[in-house]
Formats: sequence, C-alpha cells, structure tokens
Amino acid sequence: MKLNRMRACFGALQNQTLELEDGLNIIEAPNEGGKSTWAAFLRAMLYGIDTRERDKKGVIAEKNRFQPWDGSPMEGYVDLTWQDRDVTLRRSGRAGAPFSRFQAVYTGTEEPVPGLTGETAGQLLTGVGRAAFERSAFIGQDAMTVTDSDELERRVSALVSTGEEEVSYSETERRLREWKNRRQSNQRNGLIPQLERERAACQSALDQLEQNRRRREDLLLRADDLERECAELEERARAGRAQAVRQQRQRLEAARTELEQAQAALEAVRRERRRRGPAPSQEELRELQGDLSYFNTLEANIKQARREQEQNPAPVELIDHPVFTGMEPAAARAAARNHAEQAAVKAARLLPFVIALGCAALLLILLAVLGPVPTAPGLCAALFCAAGCAFLAVLQMRQENAQKRAGEILARYGAASGAEILQQAEEYAARWEAADQARTEAAVRAVTLERLLAEGEDLKRRLLAAVGRFAPEVRDLYGVSAAVSLALKLEQDEQGARGKLDSAEKVWRALSAQGVPEGEELSAGSGALEGQLNQKKEELGRCREELARLQGEMDALGDPAALEAQARALEEQLARRRREYDALTLALEDLEQANAQLRQRLSPVLNARAGELFGRLTGGAYSQVSLNRQFEAWTARPEDVTARRLLELSRGTADQLYLAVRLALCELVLPEDDPPPLILDDALVRFDDGRLELALELFAQLSRRRQILLFTCQSRERLALAGHPGVHSLRLP
Repeated sequence: MKLNRMRACFGALQNQTLELEDGLNIIEAPNEGGKSTWAAFLRAMLYGIDTRERDKKGVIAEKNRFQPWDGSPMEGYVDLTWQDRDVTLRRSGRAGAPFSRFQAVYTGTEEPVPGLTGETAGQLLTGVGRAAFERSAFIGQDAMTVTDSDELERRVSALVSTGEEEVSYSETERRLREWKNRRQSNQRNGLIPQLERERAACQSALDQLEQNRRRREDLLLRADDLERECAELEERARAGRAQAVRQQRQRLEAARTELEQAQAALEAVRRERRRRGPAPSQEELRELQGDLSYFNTLEANIKQARREQEQNPAPVELIDHPVFTGMEPAAARAAARNHAEQAAVKAARLLPFVIALGCAALLLILLAVLGPVPTAPGLCAALFCAAGCAFLAVLQMRQENAQKRAGEILARYGAASGAEILQQAEEYAARWEAADQARTEAAVRAVTLERLLAEGEDLKRRLLAAVGRFAPEVRDLYGVSAAVSLALKLEQDEQGARGKLDSAEKVWRALSAQGVPEGEELSAGSGALEGQLNQKKEELGRCREELARLQGEMDALGDPAALEAQARALEEQLARRRREYDALTLALEDLEQANAQLRQRLSPVLNARAGELFGRLTGGAYSQVSLNRQFEAWTARPEDVTARRLLELSRGTADQLYLAVRLALCELVLPEDDPPPLILDDALVRFDDGRLELALELFAQLSRRRQILLFTCQSRERLALAGHPGVHSLRLP
C-alpha cells in the first residue's frame, strides 16, 4: 500500500492537503505545525475513531481532541494505491459520531471497492488490526515502546509455528483462567461456591422443616390446653361482663350530661355576647387595656408634675444686695473688681518727714541770717528743704482723701477689705444663677405638665371613642375599663366553654364508639377472672400466630421430597463442576508448558532480527536483543557478560532499541507483498547526529520496499539525506 495524497479537516488542519511520494518522505514542520495531527488523521482514516472513548485525567478522547478548530465538520479523504489499484477513502460524520460515515471507491470513479468498510478498511489495507499496526508500523510521538497485544502475539506466533493466526496463548490462557475462575475463584464468585451455597441452603431448609414440624406438634398440644382453659374462664367471667356493661352505660350517660351542660354554657355566653353587640377582636381589646394602663401612668405623672410645681415655684424677687441689686453676674463682678481696687489704698506716714524737713529749713535760715557771714548755699538749702516740706504736705493731703474714699466704699459694702468685696460679688452671682436655673426648671415643669395634660385628654378622647363603638353607654374612663374587662371576660368565657365542649364531645364520641353490649350480672371476682381470661386468650393468640408462621415457613421451604431430590441433584452438579475445575487446572498447566516450548521457537526469530537492526542503528555498539512475552526488552554489548535492562540505557539508546524491535515486528507481522507504509512522528529527536545518520541510511534502504513517512521538527534529517535517491523532502506551512 502506498499513500498518494491526504486532505483533512481535522483538528488544526483546516482543509489542508499533503502530497506524498513513493520511498522515504521527510515531512518537516515546526512544533504545532500539524505533524502529529497528520499521523492521527491517517490512523483515523484507516481504523476510524472510537466514539465510546471518554476524556480522562491527562488524556483527551480523539473525538474531542481533533475536532476542527474552526468549528467545521470533521472530514477528509486519502488517495492511495492498493493491490495495484488507486483507491480513495472518504470519512465524514454527524453530531456525536465523528468519522462514522465511510466510503471507499476507486479513484476517479464512484465505484465502491468490494469488502472495504469503515470497520474493515484498516485490517484489509495494512494486513493487521489497529492494535498490531500501532505497535509496529505506527510510531507516534513519545510512543516508541512496544506494549503487549493479543493480536500482535497471534501474528508473531503464527510466523514461527503453524501459520495459524487465530490462536493466542494470552487469549487462550485468559479464557481458560476465566472458565476456571467461573467455577471457583473465591468464596463469593464461581459456580462451585455457588453450588456449595445452594446445597447448604437446601440442607438447611430440610433441617428447618424437621425442626418446624416438631415445634408445630408441641404448639398444637398447647393450643388445645389453652382452648379448654379459656372456655372455663369464659363461663366464670360472663357475670363480670354484665357489670362492665352497666358501668359503661353510666359513663356514657355522665358523658352525655356533661356534653349537654357544656353546650348550654357555651350558648349562654354567646347569647350574652350577642346581646351586648359585636365587640372588637381580642387583640384590639388587649390594646385598649394597654392604653388604659398607660392613661393611669399619665395621671400619676400629672399628679407628680403638679406636686413638683407646687413645691418648687419659680422665684420672682430680685437678689437683694446694697450695691449689686438688679445687676447680672458679669456686671456685678466688674463693679466689685473696680471697688476692690479703690479700697486697697494704704495710709502713708509722711508727717514726721514734713516736721524734720521744716526744722532743718528753719535752722538753715537762722544760720544764714544770724551767722557772722551770710552765704548763698545755705539759703538755697533752706529753700530746698522748705519746698520738700510743702510737696510732702500736698501728698499727705491726697493720701488722706483716698483713704477717706476707700473707707466710704468699704462702709457701703460692709466689708473690711477688697477681698471681701470680691467674695460678695461671687456670692451674689451664685445666688443670681441659682435663681435663674430655678426659673428655667419651673418653666420646663410647666411645659411638661401642659404636655401631659394634653396627652391625657387626647388618650381619654380616643378611649371613649373606641369603646363607644361597642359600649355606647360609657361616658367615663371607669366605664371604659369595665367595658373592656367585660368584653375580654366574655371572650375568655366563650373560649373556656368551647374547650369544655370539645373535651366533652371527645369523651362522648369515644364512649359511643365502644358501644354498650348486653351482658349478665356481675359475680364475685370477675375482675381477676377477666384478667386471667385475657392472658390465656393472648397466649392462645400467640400460639396460633406461631403455628401460622411455622406453617408459612414450611410452605415457603417447599416439599421435603422435592428438597431432598434437589439436594441430590446439587451434589451431582457439584461433583461435575469439581471435575471440570481439576481438568481446567491441568489444561492451564499443559498450556503453560506448550507456550514455553513455543517461546523457545518465537523468541530467537524476533530477537535475532531486532538485534541485527539494533546493531545497525548503534554502529555495532549493541548486537543482542531479548524480548519477553510482554515485549519488554534487554540488550547487551559484545563485551557484556549480562544483559542490560532498559532503565540502564540512555533515553536515546532506549528509543533506538525499540525502533529496532518495531522494524523487526514490521518485517514479521506485516504483509510482505504490498506492505503498508511506516509512519514515524518525531521518532528520532533523541538520536545524536551519528546514530541519526545510521537510522536514516537504514530508512533509505527500507524505503525501497515500503513507503516511509518521517515527520520531524528538525532540519538535520533533510540535510543528511539531501540529494539521496528515493528521498523526498517537504516543509509544511
């Protein structure tokens, strides 16, 4: 099979076309350039898309991952050459089922290709199913490792054995183990445990039947004894029932009388309420009671306000004082400070100085006149002393006048000093402010009293108006209170009468339902006899219930003969299943031995070819490859004594190892005539330059027999094979 052209509306590919040639196609594109999408598109065109797949953590289902980004339907076609004929594959879909519509026609015509359907196209074109194709010729990104597959195992096994591809050890072993487990896997599952449980249940039913039979016989004997005892007690207790009848009649009569009285009381209350006319609801009456209570509070507050007004009248007289009367505190304080300063003059003692200066002046004058030689300085000194004496005399006179005014001020205040004047001013101010505060408080009390009186009058008017609607005869608040109390009492009386009537009706209905059966007269000790009779009847009832339950269990358990036959049949089935279990165990052992012999033939073929290819890819560094049944690989250098596990290799060498295994599988499991193409998606990114050239040389050689599509994000593959015949390079946009 050879691919010629692909056109896709698939994921990021929006109606893009990829032209391919025979041989090795190196398709270069950057990251997110569509390489993996083209590879996935080809696989989907061959094998379709599993619409049952769902998104999982870290994995997006193909039907969701490759929905076209522009919202258009998922569709495309592939032109290929198969069996020397050009064929066109087309796939499209509908909502919820991408690629579900398939068409295979010969290119250039609409003639269908026989046998090619959406389910069989991949199997027929590549020669293998999807699982084998993905593990051999389809090397996806970061998917170099080969995993186990029943189909792949069948294909490989067929090549080294009989050629029969319908047989797989894993499938056969799994099927035999399922059959074995179906017979006995554990105590909950399996046919053998189930048969053992059924046999045990059957035997348990037989044992239960025997136990119930013996218990039933005992209960029948006890039931006969209880019936005789009940008959005796019934005869003795018949008289007691007559007394019970009379007592029942008395209770019924008393209940009737109580019912009639309750009805009469209720009717009397209702008549009284009708007579007084319709009254407000109980909520409105409660509100009226609250207003009455508040009115009483208002009256108490009014009385208290009047008492306070009488006890604390507003002062009307001015504060009496010889100086400050009529002044405000600020003016009184200012006048007091002025007068205190004037009263603070101290008496100056200037008279001795005046006398002394006068005597000195007189002596100087006498010396100047009577002395032997009169002198001018002496006369000047005498004149100076006389002038000083005159000045001091004037000062003395002014000081005496000031002291006189200070004395008058102090006398006016009746004080001894200026400090007392200031103190009197403070006392006057305090009395003036106290009187002013008293007048303010008296005004507030007057306003409060007036407000309370107005509120009381308004409330009284509203109460009379409200009560007047159902008691028009009321004229004062006393009548209001009485009318409200009476209305509430009538409401409460009606509720109480209604409650008594309900209780009496319940008692009457209960006693009426019991009825009054006829009976005989009471005999002595009937109460005790009734108790014994009830106990015996209860025991007899339990005995009969137990008999019915046992009979029901016995009927449910079935016929003893049928159960015994079923037990024998189960025993035979159990023996047969155990023989089958032993046979399956032996078959699994034989299959394991046969598989071991087959692996001895299978492994050398695959290992030899994989080792040869691995040696070419590593330049002879490694030459041996070993694979187990799960395709886990080991390798060794020529000088190594023991094989190396995959974890001991570098990532690049591990990729080269599994590439060799995949190439070997391609040769072994894929058809040799018209082989399908080899698809590689960035499979060589971890190869160094040297081993990359070795791999490319191997691909160039293999491309002579099969088409190879090498998707890469690097240019070194293209540069390494530039000009090489059979190699075609193209770059995706």
